Amino acid sequence: MQLKNADFKLLRYLYHNDRESYSKIAKATGLSREQVQYKIKNYLKTGIIRKFSTVFNYSKLGYDYFVTLLIRFDSVESKTSFVKSLENCMNCISWGKAYARYDIYANYIFKDEKGFNSYLENVVADDYMIIKPAYSVLYPLKFFKDKKEEMVIIDTKDQTASLDDKDKKLMAILQSDNRARIIDIANALKISSELALYKLRRLYKEKIILGSRIQFDMNKLDQYFTLVIIRHNMDAQTTKKLKMLSKESKNINSLIIQTSKSHYILQLFHSTEKELRKEIENINVRLPKAIIEIIPIGEDIPLINTLPFIR
Repeated sequence: MQLKNADFKLLRYLYHNDRESYSKIAKATGLSREQVQYKIKNYLKTGIIRKFSTVFNYSKLGYDYFVTLLIRFDSVESKTSFVKSLENCMNCISWGKAYARYDIYANYIFKDEKGFNSYLENVVADDYMIIKPAYSVLYPLKFFKDKKEEMVIIDTKDQTASLDDKDKKLMAILQSDNRARIIDIANALKISSELALYKLRRLYKEKIILGSRIQFDMNKLDQYFTLVIIRHNMDAQTTKKLKMLSKESKNINSLIIQTSKSHYILQLFHSTEKELRKEIENINVRLPKAIIEIIPIGEDIPLINTLPFIR
């Protein structure tokens, strides 16, 4: 599908306002309601938009241990068996291919370290790297230009929120489709639209829901994903420099701080190798003594499941 200027304008607006009605989106983008409805349906059909996803505050749900595994397997059989196990994993949010040193990356959420260690005991791999953030911030996709505030995903532990079964079901509906209409949510929960709206607003107000992200097929937007792992003595000045770089950069999508190993991890989207090299140069200028490792990452293979533990 060949994207035109009107498509990028719509995708940009939708990225920042994905729960708005077709009519409001149409008014903001200069398209008719019918055009907006058709285009969004077509984006989903062609896979440009893979999913309208909801971002949750896991700490408020009693899950405090977010971790990423980068894994290399010593045989095709081990890799195939591991991938098969991810299909029914109650802790895996997303996974996909890694290149060069590793074969697979997988993002998980556990209640605690004990749960993760128990899981890791059953992973048969030749080598792996554990990324356990002490702090993680997610930035908007910079190539969409319009400002959207970053979301701090991991920072401090919050008290577990009190949720009833309908709250959890509402969250599961939004996990499947963040554009789900209030009337459809109400019907699924067998409650009034007013109560459904009240519950939704409460989830946002109490920061149980942090926001939303659209899962795009980034290759169709000519964007490629790379992890940059920075090994450097960890101090306040270094952290400040990388936070500033992350905000200013048009390519950096996320900053992760792993205090246990003095690692900083940047997640970048870039359309060319030149853009990636420029970002590496910017890091070297700010941190001339840093040891930098580059790990190319592929697309998330399945759809992201931001609530894997609620089925």
